[in-house]
This record gives sequence, structure tokens and C-alpha cells, in this order.
Amino acid sequence: MNRRHFLQSASMVGAIQTLPFFTGADGVAWAQNPTTPPAAKPARALLGARSGYNNLLILIELKGANDGLNTVVPFADPNYAKLRRTIALEPNSLLALSEREAMHPALKPLLPLWENKELAVVQGLGYPSANLSHVRSIEI
Repeated sequence: MNRRHFLQSASMVGAIQTLPFFTGADGVAWAQNPTTPPAAKPARALLGARSGYNNLLILIELKGANDGLNTVVPFADPNYAKLRRTIALEPNSLLALSEREAMHPALKPLLPLWENKELAVVQGLGYPSANLSHVRSIEI
């Protein structure tokens, strides 16, 4: 079993445990076919009613081997392809977010959330007088 398969399997176990949280036929259909999650339904409908929150922020912090420039791709920047000759993604394979940026095709389940303005991408976060330790910066 490779790392990717292990992570996909582990995430499915966690997702299946949360199925009682979801109500209605979408949750049942998703349990029967987990390759098509109910992402097209607005997040508010999936989470808002049961959580009691009108506004909900879910922060996803990716640690490890995530390549940020191939997650949200600055495909219109000529330096992207020039400096990433072997790992640059083809612009026609990407999911457009704007005229300059796009998401990796594997993030297609998130696209309806973006289109419904329920997903935001925040890049280039920092703080004054940053130390140069990646680990400590994440902690801060």
C-alpha cells in the first residue's frame, strides 16, 4: 500500500464515521458511492442546520508534502512554467478560479463551494519579523 492509498483509505474511515451528522438522501447516496461526495450541495445546508452556527470557518492546514504552487496554480505567471519545467501542470487541466489562478484538478469536489462563494483561498500569510523556521512559523 502506498502513502496516497493509505491516506485516502484513512480519510474515508473518518468520513464514514461522520455520516450520522449528515441528513437526508445525499448522505445515504454518498455512503453507497463515496467517490462522489455531496459537494455540490452548499456547505451551509450540510453543516449549518446541525451545528447551530450561521457562520462556520473550516481551516484546512496541510502539512508535509503539499506543493502549494500546484494546489492553487498561478498558471498565468510566465515564471510558473519556466521555473517548474518538469512539474508544472498544464493550464487546460486546471480548474479556473480567476484569469490568473486555478486549482489542481484533484480538487474538483471543492469547485461548487468556490462557485457558491463558500470557499476562500488565502495565500501569502505571514507576520512581522518572521523567524526562518518553517515549523515555528506554523506554530505562531
